Amino acid sequence: MYNHVVATVQMGNSKADTLLKKTQFRQGETITGYICLEGGRLEQLIRGIHVELVVQNRIGTRKTQTVWRKVPICEQICLTPKESRLLPFQVPLPEVMPISFSDRFSIFLRTQLYSYQTYTFRDNEMIEILPHPYVETVFQVLTRMGFPLIWMNTNWIGSFAGCPYYQEYKFGIPVPYHCFIREFAITYLGKGQFILELKKYQKGVCADKKFRFTIADEDFEEGEKLYNFFNKVLERCMEAI
Repeated sequence: MYNHVVATVQMGNSKADTLLKKTQFRQGETITGYICLEGGRLEQLIRGIHVELVVQNRIGTRKTQTVWRKVPICEQICLTPKESRLLPFQVPLPEVMPISFSDRFSIFLRTQLYSYQTYTFRDNEMIEILPHPYVETVFQVLTRMGFPLIWMNTNWIGSFAGCPYYQEYKFGIPVPYHCFIREFAITYLGKGQFILELKKYQKGVCADKKFRFTIADEDFEEGEKLYNFFNKVLERCMEAI
């Protein structure tokens, strides 16, 4: 049932509720829901309705918001007094959609109604984005190896395939690797493709190393291929010192 009211927009005497089955979604999933319109005492002319998927990125006290998806629900609609209408919608989540992380990355579903008086009526509510199964597999393998996920950043690498930016996952570095690795970070590019970036100490200088790797469905079971890959990378780094 669509029993989660995640946003309510009041426009004059009319009201619009955004209804979802759930408020947790994985990267690459599709959000399905309804806009429930309820007329008031007077006829209401609505110029348009759309839903936006918004990511709030917070660094310290500074907050920026980026629209990742904007989905039109309907164009002009005339709501008669006491009339009820149910409008379905779908919002596809990009596979590289940022994951919810503390107050660093917050994701909102924003509902906007437009009137002919040039006013815009809007409301938004937070939803939670969970890791894609490929990303979750990487997290599990690295945690098993002693590299816990500790932070997330935006990553502006390369040219973006229809997304504002990528999300970079940073991991804590255990003993004895902390002696020669300064930073261990992974960026998910979608379709099972990742970039591992290491900042390591080499002859007293901090050098960057990048490794590309891919995950397929068969890597889910034990994660052994991934475990072996990370071990080989770490061994190569130690040999190069």
